[in-house]
Amino acid sequence: MVGLGAIVLGFFLIAVGGEAGWCYHHPDDGGHHIHASQDCSTILRSSSWIEVFAGASAVWVFLAGVVSLIAAVLLLVAHEASRPKWNAGRTSGR
Repeated sequence: MVGLGAIVLGFFLIAVGGEAGWCYHHPDDGGHHIHASQDCSTILRSSSWIEVFAGASAVWVFLAGVVSLIAAVLLLVAHEASRPKWNAGRTSGR
């Protein structure tokens, strides 16, 4: 459940961060970039610290959620493989 929550939170942070997150990760030295509506220095200057932080942390939160889900699946498979098979040797009959 934590992994799914982190993935949803990652998408939310991407939505909040938007262009500020893109410009934080891909500064373009003041030039216009195709993913931003204006130059990144202007976007970062006009964005709140919450937008910049959300954009900067969104990818890491999303990746942590994916890793958490993969770890949960691997642990579940390992647990099921290590369980004793109680009915494996039994036969039906008299």
